[in-house]
Amino acid sequence: MEKIVGWLLSDKTQCPSDNDNNFSVLPIVGMGGTGKTTLAQLVYNDEKVKKYFHLKAWVCVSEDFDVMRLTKEILESITGLYPPSNSLDLLQVKLQEALSEKKFLLVLDDMWNENYERWDALSTAFAFGKPRSKILVTTRNKSVASIVRTVPNDHCLKGLSDEACFALVRRHAFNDENSSDANQKIELFGQEIVKKCKGLPLAVKTLAGLLRDKRENKQWKAILENEIWDLRENEILPSLMLSYYHLSPLLKRCFTYCALFPKDYVFGKIELVVLWMVEGIAQPKERKRLEDIGAEYFDELFMRSFFELSNRRHALAGRPSFIDTSKEVHKRSFFESSSNMRSGFMMHDLIHDLAQFVSGGIYCRREYDKPSQVLTITRHLSYVMDNYNVEATGSETMKSLRTLLTINDIGVSPRYFLPTM
Repeated sequence: MEKIVGWLLSDKTQCPSDNDNNFSVLPIVGMGGTGKTTLAQLVYNDEKVKKYFHLKAWVCVSEDFDVMRLTKEILESITGLYPPSNSLDLLQVKLQEALSEKKFLLVLDDMWNENYERWDALSTAFAFGKPRSKILVTTRNKSVASIVRTVPNDHCLKGLSDEACFALVRRHAFNDENSSDANQKIELFGQEIVKKCKGLPLAVKTLAGLLRDKRENKQWKAILENEIWDLRENEILPSLMLSYYHLSPLLKRCFTYCALFPKDYVFGKIELVVLWMVEGIAQPKERKRLEDIGAEYFDELFMRSFFELSNRRHALAGRPSFIDTSKEVHKRSFFESSSNMRSGFMMHDLIHDLAQFVSGGIYCRREYDKPSQVLTITRHLSYVMDNYNVEATGSETMKSLRTLLTINDIGVSPRYFLPTM
């Protein structure tokens, strides 16, 4: 963090072969789960960094490198206003105006694009900022890094040291206790945890969250000797799969439901709990209100690292259209016992892959530009909207459907959407 902050605050802008740019790009490279986004968040929120730059923007790129979408999202992050235009030329002019004579910091999180022309098209407007503007790109792919970087070397993230892994286990399994029990467990099982998780913070966190309520040595031993560690049939980390299998049946349903949402979606706690309630997943218990029971489910998943706090707030526009968010009375009375109500939450890509994997076709998501198959067993279907051209799904495949959810509505309400099906 100190190294990257030092680079951001330095006068170094570009490499000698690229003298026309006012901005410099540093890629943060590492495999999934190494903490690239977490590191970028720490840097982005550093007080010295906040004071140094006139403008800051954070955009999740993901696998869909759509120049128009990204230009819109950068503009929205800078101005706080959603740009309505669908003209790339007009959007780029507006972005140039917004960046003009401003020293900016832009984070492009989780980039996969290896096409230089697309990167060139997006980055044209960046040259209008003041000298010493900086861009951080997080990526798993060194080819992506080679396209965007203007500095001699990437910042490569390796796995955590043994000591750092032990500290993370102590934090998430024992609340940073320095008790004899914590010391004994780490002495007995620490090396095995390091070996299983290969130094990945995400894997260590989820495993430690699973061990959190286990106090017997035999319970730790059983988890670390589980046959799931030997599975190599898919790309899901065994530590994540193991954490899923140790959830209660109700929490499994809550988690799997999240497969209906796209990657990088910013969840609102109220939004998700309301959906669990209307789906009948949140079950009555004693004399507690259903809202509070649902909030407890969410908090449990958060404690086990299935959710993490987002750098962005949850936007009302991202909510499914049938939830009436205008009734402030509900917001005031909901979930007195729960925390982080106004925060946004995200799922790490690898956690999202797990949700999709365990959904088994029961939960299905259609995205405007990605092929996906709706099966006859699909019971819950979501459409991630981008325009009015909705591809209809055949009625034969919808025999078992119980849920239809539209996400990221841009004015496509169900009355326009349903007749096309």
